[in-house]
Amino acid sequence: MDNNAIVTVYASDLLTDAVSNCNNPLHYSIYLRYQVESGEVIPQSTDQDSIVLNCYFCGRNDFLVYVWDDQYNPDSVQPDGTIGGPNYSFCHANVLIHDFFSSCNCDYSSIGGIIKTQADQPLKGVYVHLTGTYNLHEITPANGQYYFGYVSAGLVTAHLDTLPLTGISTLDIVLITRHILGIQPLIGPYNRIAADVNHDNEITIADVLWLKRLLLGVDSTFTNNTSWRFVPEDYQFPVPTNPWFESFPEALNITAISDFVLSANFVAIKIGDVNGSASATLLPPDTETLDPRGAAPERTIQPFCQPAPEYGAAIGMATDTCAPVIECIDGFAGTLIPLPPGSDLDGDGYFDEGKLTLFADDFIENGISNCGSTLHYSMYRLHQIETGAVVPNAGDPDSLVLGCDDCGLLWVRIYAWDDQFNPEAMQPDGTVGGPNYSYCETYVLAQDNFSVCNCEFQSEHFSGIIETEESEGVSGVSVQMSGAETYETSTGQSGQFNLYASSYFWQTNTYTITPVLDVNDKNGITNFDLVLISRHIMTIQPLGSPYKIIAADVNNDQKITVADLIHLRRLILDLDSGFVYNTSWRFVRADYFFPVDSNPWFEVFPESRTGTGTSFEQEDLDFVAIKIGDVNSSASATLLPPDTETPDPRGAAPERTLQPFCQPAPEYGAAIGMATDTCAPVIECLSGLTFTSEPAEPGNGDGIIATLQGFDLVESSGSTCSNNLQYSVYRSDEIVAGLVVPGPNQDSVSLNCGQDCEGTVILRVYVWDDNFNPDAVQPDGTVGGPNYAWCETYVLITDTPFCECGGNGITLNGFIETETGQGVKNVQATLTGDANATTTSDTSGYYEFNNLQPGSYALGLDRDVFPKNGVTTLDILLISKHLLGIEPLGSPYKMIAADVNNDKKVTTLDLVHLRRLILGVDAEFVANTSWRFVPAAYDFPVPTNPWAEVFSDIPDLGNLEEDTQFDFIAIKIGDVNGSANTGN
Repeated sequence: MDNNAIVTVYASDLLTDAVSNCNNPLHYSIYLRYQVESGEVIPQSTDQDSIVLNCYFCGRNDFLVYVWDDQYNPDSVQPDGTIGGPNYSFCHANVLIHDFFSSCNCDYSSIGGIIKTQADQPLKGVYVHLTGTYNLHEITPANGQYYFGYVSAGLVTAHLDTLPLTGISTLDIVLITRHILGIQPLIGPYNRIAADVNHDNEITIADVLWLKRLLLGVDSTFTNNTSWRFVPEDYQFPVPTNPWFESFPEALNITAISDFVLSANFVAIKIGDVNGSASATLLPPDTETLDPRGAAPERTIQPFCQPAPEYGAAIGMATDTCAPVIECIDGFAGTLIPLPPGSDLDGDGYFDEGKLTLFADDFIENGISNCGSTLHYSMYRLHQIETGAVVPNAGDPDSLVLGCDDCGLLWVRIYAWDDQFNPEAMQPDGTVGGPNYSYCETYVLAQDNFSVCNCEFQSEHFSGIIETEESEGVSGVSVQMSGAETYETSTGQSGQFNLYASSYFWQTNTYTITPVLDVNDKNGITNFDLVLISRHIMTIQPLGSPYKIIAADVNNDQKITVADLIHLRRLILDLDSGFVYNTSWRFVRADYFFPVDSNPWFEVFPESRTGTGTSFEQEDLDFVAIKIGDVNSSASATLLPPDTETPDPRGAAPERTLQPFCQPAPEYGAAIGMATDTCAPVIECLSGLTFTSEPAEPGNGDGIIATLQGFDLVESSGSTCSNNLQYSVYRSDEIVAGLVVPGPNQDSVSLNCGQDCEGTVILRVYVWDDNFNPDAVQPDGTVGGPNYAWCETYVLITDTPFCECGGNGITLNGFIETETGQGVKNVQATLTGDANATTTSDTSGYYEFNNLQPGSYALGLDRDVFPKNGVTTLDILLISKHLLGIEPLGSPYKMIAADVNNDKKVTTLDLVHLRRLILGVDAEFVANTSWRFVPAAYDFPVPTNPWAEVFSDIPDLGNLEEDTQFDFIAIKIGDVNGSANTGN
């Protein structure tokens, strides 16, 4: 740098070698690398061959040097994206600008370091960036070192996010799983960071799922993570078993350098690789080096961009760690060149009109030998390898000649062979011993621009079948293909369909396939479907299939309610000509797995298929057809017109309506029942009453406690078909025992001392309209009569001296209910202390001990049967979402329910135990009971941690001196969504 603080850097001074493959004169241009990469400058062949710098650029700088020839190539893609121009190549160089005359007062400090894996292997190809006063970057060579000379401060970061599958195998899944289960914990914080695949700062089953998706090819990259992460070497984790105890640094912020050179080393962590098998010598695809072969655009073949996996190349390699690393470009397009008459390229006796010669090394983006050997290449048609017509060999030629038979899109495979003999390397022909090798795949578009081959591109077809859940093919379905091309067809009698793609690029084009059928809405719909949907709503007989549940959702609101029955009834009665909010048929991908069978809307299910032509070619594009409203599968799949619909072979019985009722009782302990006819009234009972016995009426030996009118027990009622409703009321146990048959003839019921002293009476209230329904099944079993509905409630009788129910002892009673207020039946309550006694809760969860003497007592509850009651895969999902922090359970009772193994915390071990129970591996909870009970009055000091202090399942009641009510909250272990049957 001279006295005016100006320096000129010439492009030619930075080149060690530059050669034209076509013996053309070359000229050069030079740029600051960051200006090109930021888009601030776009290189052109007419730019200057030198660059002038001032004091701002004191220290180390990165340059790009472009070399251009003087030929015009009509196919060459220029740096600005235009096509046509000179052939070119480029390289990058580091230049140190010295301040010998102290004109700029430059700081001569330096920053350097090494990036190594936790196995102490240097990592090649890492992009190291220094930001601050200077914006510099460097890519680590094979020794893993980087160096920023003559810089004073800045932020050093490392980045590498390519080839995510490197080092990942099913062994990593096994090791992470063993860590989660506590069988074999991962050693060290770096391995634990590697296992955190989804980057949520913990290791859970979710990480295993993401890793499996990557291995199966469902995902091509890490969704929420990078391929590698980097931690400063000198950082000490406060808690090595929990690297997220505090936020660990992933960059080095250097504010001052005391020594001449500051060492800033990093530990590289390959995400997903917990056994250290990742290769540390992989160059990323964007690594730029001067191509020793000269400029690829000198060929007549030019690359073109099409979406393809992993940088456009399928990758394969020998299992030996010395195998080369090879990466193909995104594809080539070339033109078949006319041949002289009488040419026979392949010696098959037939004349060839055109040819296209491909050279294997033109298709190589990166090729590296892990063992320092020289690589050579061979090239093949992929279909010849797959059919066995060709077996790759290291001695095969490095080029491939295409003819007219190859017109169109052709997949090719390129092999890279080293010059070593590996006695353990499995060769393509199945023999053991030979050179190490790898291969990649890409595609070639052989175009007939000179019309020498008269190519007629043959369209590709995709096929599938559309069947019902019972595997009956559905004909007449319109199958529509959209996306890069459009096509429409209809299914035949067996449900089979074929779609055709005619684009050259059908293999990489993206298409969407959607079945549609919206005719003959009444096909398969009868009153029997109303009955079955009603029984599902009342939980008497669940439909048992996600497809049938979708069919029952007539109004398309993603739930099954009485509204669906109303819409279906209107269709049957011809009040509606079709479904108002739905189509006649719906279709679900046949390979789709419903996470929750009992709730098909748990996530959006796929009603179409989207993919590339290649994926469609390899898949069965099948769908399951669902006839809306038809839950007994009686719909004709051949789409007969309505007047030819086959009658129900069972006769008219399905047209009748049944009288189902709902158990267990819904909110407030009231059970509800109704006729399935849509004209049935609606009724809701009070949540319960408490009576104290009054003086007996004169002359009545039993002593009437109270006379209750049916209407007095009703919270609300109504009818869509009548304003004249009447009520009747009965003892529920007398109906169940068959002692009485309900009818619109008993509007009140009397409670008396003899029958109802000190206890709970369950009453059933009926509401009747004044219409005659010829299809309504009456309580006595006859068909025809008024429409009706019923509900149940309870009356609690407490003793007074008027009834003399058995002495003046103390009464201990209470309710055992779930968190949502559902009474739990058949809970055994055991009283110990100054007296021992046992009782059992009734359907409302009520228990009672009478005639106790004052004293000290403890009360324990037990219910340890039917451990699978209420336990489904939905509970596993909800507990998983709690563990992942996505959706906390939100209640101390639900958290106790989730603690399946009773270790006072919720972990993935609880999921393991729950799944073992669901799968039948375990018949019961290993370390827990089916139900647990917490005093209702207990207040958890930390609701998010119910184990912050010990709560007692057997509370000490202390000294009882008077009647006491002591309630409990019942918790069904494993059931966190409250689906358990409390009467079971």
